[in-house]
Amino acid sequence: MNKKDHRVPDKAVSKCTSCGSDYGAFMPRHHCRNCRDLFCYKCTQGRIALTAEDNAPQVHVCDRCQKGLIQAKGAC
Repeated sequence: MNKKDHRVPDKAVSKCTSCGSDYGAFMPRHHCRNCRDLFCYKCTQGRIALTAEDNAPQVHVCDRCQKGLIQAKGAC
């Protein structure tokens, strides 16, 4: 889980960071709200709260970050 200071620009990546699928009209890009990389929909189906606040919104995260965040929460 590598949190970046800025989002990866849409035009900077032509393939999903995880599975390598080409982006196009039928394969839009999605930013992970944790690591801020770009992924296809298939690789960003996770939703998780990024803070421990009550009623924190669940946001779009990539599968890799979701797995890591769930493991980190379980270790607390």
